[in-house]
Amino acid sequence: MFKKLLSVFLFLVLATSCTHHVTANLYIDDFSGSGRQDVLISIKKADLLDETKTLESVRDEIIPIVEAAKPISDLNISTEIKSDVLYISFEFTFTDLADYEKKAEKMTGHSLTVKMVDGPDPFLNVVTFSGLAVEETDFIQWAIKAIEDNGIYGSLDLNVNTVGDGFVLHFQGNVTALSGKGFTTTRYLFLENLSIETTVDSDLLITRKIVFAVDPEQTIAQAIVDGGKISTMFQQKILAFPSSVPFVSTDFEAPTAGGDLNYTITFSSKVAADITGLTNALIPGINDLLTLEAVEGTDVRKWQETTGPVSPSYTDVLNNPIDFTLNFPGYAIKTVDTVAYDKTKTYSFEVVKQSLTMSNNSVNLNIELEKQKTSYLIYYIGGAVTAVVLIGGIILFVVLKKKKPKIKAPAPTEAPKVETPEPPAA
Repeated sequence: MFKKLLSVFLFLVLATSCTHHVTANLYIDDFSGSGRQDVLISIKKADLLDETKTLESVRDEIIPIVEAAKPISDLNISTEIKSDVLYISFEFTFTDLADYEKKAEKMTGHSLTVKMVDGPDPFLNVVTFSGLAVEETDFIQWAIKAIEDNGIYGSLDLNVNTVGDGFVLHFQGNVTALSGKGFTTTRYLFLENLSIETTVDSDLLITRKIVFAVDPEQTIAQAIVDGGKISTMFQQKILAFPSSVPFVSTDFEAPTAGGDLNYTITFSSKVAADITGLTNALIPGINDLLTLEAVEGTDVRKWQETTGPVSPSYTDVLNNPIDFTLNFPGYAIKTVDTVAYDKTKTYSFEVVKQSLTMSNNSVNLNIELEKQKTSYLIYYIGGAVTAVVLIGGIILFVVLKKKKPKIKAPAPTEAPKVETPEPPAA
């Protein structure tokens, strides 16, 4: 303790004493992990107690020693004197995080484990950079040791006058964190289109098909597609859901005419909560709620469904509104929001035959579906019986051939007798 206090005292009274202010800036260019590390030391003219000393003379004393002691060969050392302040800059570049780890270890003397870890969902991906647990002053310990070993300032401990002024992390040109410990950022894969097609049949079986369309030309898309990360994520979500929900099919990475890749998942259940539960699992943030009820004693079915995306949601990375389709073969719309359906009125959806469609990220659908009865009309066409059968809007013509009546053959008639006259006598 006494030795440390004596060193501080000697340092303050020696004419060549000075204070070092250290700042560090780590620039990571992109998710490849390339970038550069800058460390800046500043020495003020006012800190030089010997008026005969100049910043130039201090620079000329220490730089040759520091240059000779560089821990990495590609370390760039530069100086600048500006406004009575001597700036000494240490800078090195790196090609990826493994390269940074190796060079930072040599610069600081600390063992580092620098990692970039992706989140599980490529569409809402949170990337964590960790292992940057060093202080700005750690980057110049080798320089201080070289100066001390050469006796430039006598036998003084220069660390007592080395002040850390901050370690700032930059990612893709933006300040990410004011600490050198690590940071998180986002790397989103965008969806070109998202469609939800639902079909309800006469037995109230609900079948839903969800299609995720991804443009593989995105900067980060191909590497994610090639790694099978999207398919793996969907498979994990499916496996995590109760097996009571049957899956009709999964078709991943099916190319479309436009060049997108489609990831299609089809599933079915008679339990609306299963359908909406798996929908929410597959599409984070959509907040889907569906109920389907049969009105007792009638052929009416109440369909109520709402979605209200909550961030973070796939709608945040969706380039086009969600395409929503409800197919109801064998049914007709009876009411909308408890009011009788009017074909002449404009609604938030369009109806074509027995399909309802809309393009919107938020759905608020409250309709009643009434089962259509099969109708028969029978009439005569050209002596044949034709049955016109109306089934679910589909017209079937059935021609029933009529049996021809039996016709009795007429009774045979005798040919009339013709008498031939006798010839006259000669």
